[in-house]
Amino acid sequence: PYSTPLTFETFHQKKNGEQFAVEVIGQKFKIDDETYFYGIARDISERKSVENALEESEKKFRSSFDNSAVGMAMIDIEGHFLSVNDAACRMLGFSKQEMLDTTFIEITHPDDLEMSLNRFSNCLQDRQPYFIEKRYRSKTLETMWGFTTVSPVFDSSGSLLYAIVHLQDITAQKKIDLQLQKSEERFQLAMEFVNDGLFDWNLETSEIYYSPGWKRLVGYADDELPNDFSIWETLTDPDDVKRSWKMQQELIQKKRDRFEIEFRMKHKNGHWVDILSRANAIFNKEGKAVRIVGTHV
Repeated sequence: PYSTPLTFETFHQKKNGEQFAVEVIGQKFKIDDETYFYGIARDISERKSVENALEESEKKFRSSFDNSAVGMAMIDIEGHFLSVNDAACRMLGFSKQEMLDTTFIEITHPDDLEMSLNRFSNCLQDRQPYFIEKRYRSKTLETMWGFTTVSPVFDSSGSLLYAIVHLQDITAQKKIDLQLQKSEERFQLAMEFVNDGLFDWNLETSEIYYSPGWKRLVGYADDELPNDFSIWETLTDPDDVKRSWKMQQELIQKKRDRFEIEFRMKHKNGHWVDILSRANAIFNKEGKAVRIVGTHV
């Protein structure tokens, strides 16, 4: 009579002291009241080594996932959360269970949902990660801006196992960007409708910006004059150029507090225009002048 077949793994030691793993498949049986064990043993050291490496890798991933300051989640093809870390929960104000009970779609801001779904669909087709800036709705329905990276993971047959999502809260930065954008729009509108001209000269790169109003003072449309420092030298009376250069150098060397000078510039129609130019220098923390910003009237 044979017993139920059994399988077990064990470790053995070679003569040289090296350990190796063995898988045994066998059965117990009896002959004349004597119990014997019949088995087949095979060396599974390589397989165990791979399994141990995978287990160690999984532990490292899980530790990184759970303890990351960046929000992390794993989602399935329908957007259900399979796993989520504490950072993501804190960002959105949900508990872990609440996150697991919802979907990536439900927490996406409605205005960004179509874009988000299209990007995810393309990601599955292209089998490539993508990143996106989008809005989320927290538990209190407040809007959170997130920089999101989505990396799909496929099995050997090409089916999606899950997607790993990295989420960074960029709400504060977005608010600053929007404020700057509004400020820039107000500034551009103001400069468009005033007669004064603005110039902004980067001393480190030699780049210069002339506002549309600056160009209008001498009869040119914005697209008729390039933003090049040589334009001012070409249109300005040569003697006035020398006086201006001297004053600019004194400003850069902190020998004067501000730049204020009158000079003549040649109008597009050929006559001379009297210009009052005022400017200040901007210095870096080492005390070196890096920009000169001023106006023409």
